[in-house]
Amino acid sequence: GLGKPALASIFIVDSVLVAASYGQGMFRSTNNGLLWQHADSGMKGAPKYNYGLAQIGNYIYVSTPGAVVYRSSNAGVSWDSLTAKVPADFSQIAGSHSSLIAATDGKLFVFDTALARWQDVSGKVPFNDEFLGVGMIDDVMLASARTNLPNTYASGVFRSLDNGASWTEADSGMKYAEINQFLSVGS
Repeated sequence: GLGKPALASIFIVDSVLVAASYGQGMFRSTNNGLLWQHADSGMKGAPKYNYGLAQIGNYIYVSTPGAVVYRSSNAGVSWDSLTAKVPADFSQIAGSHSSLIAATDGKLFVFDTALARWQDVSGKVPFNDEFLGVGMIDDVMLASARTNLPNTYASGVFRSLDNGASWTEADSGMKYAEINQFLSVGS
């Protein structure tokens, strides 16, 4: 069963709960969380630490240590690794339509599923020393970032409307602009 792992992310996919954990691997539940089963079939070495889940259409993606991103088309029953080389261990991942956005502490990447390649877009975000959270709502990419320059500390939420090519600040009215996770509700 699930026990008491620290959950990194949890998604509902076709009425199935899929959970990524820190320390105990992947889980899925088909009865609203009453019973859980391990869900790491196809994951090389069954990674115990999973950082985040993302969904694009019928596919869910999970980022794991060792710079590997896995994909499932059956709500976590089985997983295949992406064939495109993953440039880093991603601490955050999000997806929508045909793109993924993923972050490490200091790098931000966009994956185009049609081209099957990762692109580093870190330098296009004004604050890019540390990425705290990423998200996607339709075709809008979101990133929460901060800079740690000497004698300077600043953070912000930024959005991209062009698949990461350019970013604008999007935190007007926020007292604190350090967001660890974004959630899109509805269609």
